[in-house]
Amino acid sequence: MARITPAGRVAAVAIAVLCAAGVSEASSKSTQYQFPVNGYVHAQWEQALAGAGAPSYGFVLRRARLKFRHSFVEQVRTELEVGFDEFDLELKDALAEFRPWTALGFRAGLGKTGFSREELTPVSDLLFAERGVTNDEFEDRGYLGRDIGLAASGELFEDRLGYEFGVYNGNRARLARDDNNAKQFCERVTFRPADDLELGVNATQRNDSLTGRLVQAFGLDAGWEAGPARVEFEALCGEAEPGQWMLGGTASAGYRLGAIEPKLRAERFCPDLGDFGSGRMTLAAGANWFLHKWLELKADLSVDLRAGEDAALGLLVQAQAGI
Repeated sequence: MARITPAGRVAAVAIAVLCAAGVSEASSKSTQYQFPVNGYVHAQWEQALAGAGAPSYGFVLRRARLKFRHSFVEQVRTELEVGFDEFDLELKDALAEFRPWTALGFRAGLGKTGFSREELTPVSDLLFAERGVTNDEFEDRGYLGRDIGLAASGELFEDRLGYEFGVYNGNRARLARDDNNAKQFCERVTFRPADDLELGVNATQRNDSLTGRLVQAFGLDAGWEAGPARVEFEALCGEAEPGQWMLGGTASAGYRLGAIEPKLRAERFCPDLGDFGSGRMTLAAGANWFLHKWLELKADLSVDLRAGEDAALGLLVQAQAGI
């Protein structure tokens, strides 16, 4: 992620002050010209119950974000997001978007690359408090996350078919300026055969940071949400390094019962398809408690099963507030 310098920290504070002032001013002058500011906070309690050095427990300020969205006109907008996750100040998003038509728009700057359904889902909207093991492994190998680049996207056939194609620096925004020929490409297509069902397919290609050789990854996903029920599935396959393929899949489901949403998740990740038994399986269960439309409590109990190791049992409770 892009690190903010001391000067950048001062600028971030100044932007926050200006944005806060701009909200009331813009809102009072016009209902069309607005400079909205929002954000959210995720505070967690982590406890290892068995294995993995248990017992251990403590509080974590997992995420604290401020987001500014500025729409000059209907077709043009900018977005800036600053994070204070675990007291580490980082620039998350800084982008400009021009969308002259629903079928075609362009986005430039720092933001998420178009790969992985779970990664593209806003973290506050996740069924569980954290993304899964497969997501983490593919992120560690540079396939997903945030980067600087240019993307084109749109919705066709009454929003039944969606697409996004992008090219990025390939260094996950570690550098403000990229001066080499190694880039990353992402392609994603979604299809909605019904209002409550979305199917997705995506791919990405990039140059390996050590060898310079091209490595690639592919994914399939599905999301179904009907009334109080929601079910999600995703499978990702890619090269951990040139010639060595890894595979991961996750399935999760939740059912809303008033203010309580019980949930389940099962995940399997294999770092090397040549040794399929060397992978790990994670099972999780829990519930979400919707205290208010802007306040939610998530409780996740998970067990991590790895070949040749004792099972690790953990509890994660997250209080999240914001919009």
